[in-house]
Amino acid sequence: MGHRESQDMTENQAGKTCCVVMATYDDWQSVAYIIPFIDKILAERGLVGHVVIVDDSSRQTDGRAEVAALSLRAIRTVDEVQLGSNQGNQRATAVGLGYVARNIPCDFLVVMDSDNEDKPEDIADMLEAAQAGDCRQIIFADRTKRSESRSFKAFYYLYKKLFKLLIGRTISMGNFCLIPGKLVKRIAHIAELWNHFPASIMRAGLPFATVPTERGRRVFGKGKMNLVRLIIHAFSGFTIHADVMAVRIMLLSGLLMAVFSVMFVAASVIRAFDILDFIPVGWMSQMLMGMFLLVALVASTAVILLITILSLRLHLPMTPFHDHGRFIFGVTRHYGDGLPPMHDW
Repeated sequence: MGHRESQDMTENQAGKTCCVVMATYDDWQSVAYIIPFIDKILAERGLVGHVVIVDDSSRQTDGRAEVAALSLRAIRTVDEVQLGSNQGNQRATAVGLGYVARNIPCDFLVVMDSDNEDKPEDIADMLEAAQAGDCRQIIFADRTKRSESRSFKAFYYLYKKLFKLLIGRTISMGNFCLIPGKLVKRIAHIAELWNHFPASIMRAGLPFATVPTERGRRVFGKGKMNLVRLIIHAFSGFTIHADVMAVRIMLLSGLLMAVFSVMFVAASVIRAFDILDFIPVGWMSQMLMGMFLLVALVASTAVILLITILSLRLHLPMTPFHDHGRFIFGVTRHYGDGLPPMHDW
């Protein structure tokens, strides 16, 4: 993108409002550290900022008092949405989205982590990409380089391959994204948002694009993501597309059952007519029958899973827009004038 074109886009964003939602747990030092960098990016583009920190029932609040002492140019308010109990990153993010959709009108909404692994400077690229697309699609950060351990990278690679195999779609992004204001309320009505943010966007069929980014490194403390949390995160993504996964397993199982049936018939013919007597066809027939029954069991389980999932659609779902208040214990303004927006919960 040329310098002149980029300058025009920056001028078009001047005066618009950008809200930033960050979920945090025992990491207020990182929150106080990253907010000035976000403020710098917004100020360079003439944007007016509001920050919503969703505190996932933190036990440690070291650094929270530092937020009030910050000197910011673009960011007008920093509010803390306190959850009554720990809900996990995905659900805390959904609560934040629901809160913003109900209370804070904005032209752009940035969803990011508070630990500096989502780098504030990437917000600039997202803003340019959103403007280039006429603000009609969500802009996700696509990780071209990660900073975790080799074992974590290996399991994350396996997760992406399993997602492709079971769901038939490619997933390479996390929560870090920029949402045009016109899509915020629509996203807040997605019931699946509680489980897995990017997978729910894919499921809803909303338009999105990606910009290449490199994952940053934490400044304070250690990351909360580990192998157990990664497995939970992976299966949360699978549940969003559970009906598709069940159908694909059924089709694959049917194909395998057909192959095993042909092989069993062939083995039976060989045994009946003493063809290729050097092959232990009796053992082969038993093995094929066992594999056939195993695949049939998998197929039956997939059918039961599909029926269960489809029957659950008869129930009224929870959505972040309407139900985020169930999880909120209170709202506090740490920076800026006035009181934070609230409604009856």
